[in-house]
Amino acid sequence: MLNRSKLMVLIAFMICVTPSFAEEKTAGYWLGQSFSYLLDGSYDLSLLCVDKSLDMDSSNPLAWLIKGSVLDVQGKYADAIACYDKALQIDPEYVEVWVNKGLAYRNQGKYDDAVDCFDNALLIDPEYEVALVYKGHALGLQGKYDDAIDCYDKALQINPEDVEAWVKKGLQLALQGKYDDAVDCFDNALQINSEDAEVWVYKGYVLSPQGKYDDAIDCYDRALQIDPESSLAWYNKGNVLDEKGKYDDAITCYNNALQIDPGDADTWSNKGIAFYNQGKYDDAVACYDKALQINSEHADALNNKGLALISQGKYDGAIACYDKALQINPGYARVWNDKGSALILQGKYDDAIACYDKALQLGPELADTWYGKGFVLVLQGKYGDAIDCFDSALQINPEYARAWYGKGLVFQAQGKDDDAADCFDKAEQLGFSL
Repeated sequence: MLNRSKLMVLIAFMICVTPSFAEEKTAGYWLGQSFSYLLDGSYDLSLLCVDKSLDMDSSNPLAWLIKGSVLDVQGKYADAIACYDKALQIDPEYVEVWVNKGLAYRNQGKYDDAVDCFDNALLIDPEYEVALVYKGHALGLQGKYDDAIDCYDKALQINPEDVEAWVKKGLQLALQGKYDDAVDCFDNALQINSEDAEVWVYKGYVLSPQGKYDDAIDCYDRALQIDPESSLAWYNKGNVLDEKGKYDDAITCYNNALQIDPGDADTWSNKGIAFYNQGKYDDAVACYDKALQINSEHADALNNKGLALISQGKYDGAIACYDKALQINPGYARVWNDKGSALILQGKYDDAIACYDKALQLGPELADTWYGKGFVLVLQGKYGDAIDCFDSALQINPEYARAWYGKGLVFQAQGKDDDAADCFDKAEQLGFSL
């Protein structure tokens, strides 16, 4: 899909040159044909036409821009950059070319080079909001969140009606956990264009972590009224319904998403989670396998498959899944945690503790991991160390019922009956039951 800046440039070009196309098959004629094919998604034909144009006139920087745009859409970023360089040799102050070159670098993951290109565009035209928006995006991808927000704010000072700037600023704020501020940005975007289904999806996405599930579903439903074929809206609505325990409804949403985009590995994996939550482990494993057929490097699907296999008593198979996931992402703390839980079930307590320790190195805020390690230490009779682990879990989450119960078991084993009773009562108040 063409990005907005490229489309604006090319449309402006078409408006200027269209009247001359019918006269004869000039360089301009072939350039117009290339543009038409580009919009239709006929990229090979577009390249054929732009090459005919360049054979007639290789000094037109717009032709090199269009050729670069076609190659960019095809994912041939290095070739696209070579075309943009040709255009800049002809016209070093062609702002749109600097922006498109920056986007190609961004797509290659070369964020410093991308930012340099956007800066060059802004040296030529400091008011070019598109360059500011894309510079902000590149900075965000580098983890320079405050700098990214500054770019979006500058773009919005130039044009307060820039929907893309509001959306990208909202997404950046969401990544920082500033959900209320993110919602404000999406609301601003929707005041400008209330029929943008994608923005409704983004708003729903940031409402979910706040526990505002019904509001999130309302957003997804609004998106689906606008675009019933939005697989992203169906997928995210399914995620919220799964969180609410409405597993059948979630599966229906995932099925709708998969009818639109059957090759989405994330949707298959999350459909598997919904089956898992229903205790339908065979169906869950089938979904995870489908996700892994699509993307064999899908660490989440491997981890989720491991959990389903544990529930079926297939511990070796589960550990094999965890090991594959850790080959893909050795820094995935949750997988280290779940591998530790599988090793407990095999009676391999020292190995389990080693996994929990690795998980805690990566994510010391994981209350489940502190609880799991404490549980193993109880099994080993190391009660003092176990208490320390349960206390660490409770510092993170004071309402962690299982940690209160585990702590009670330790006190009971130590003959501290009153302390044990207090912990058991607390666990029961929080909803714990055997």
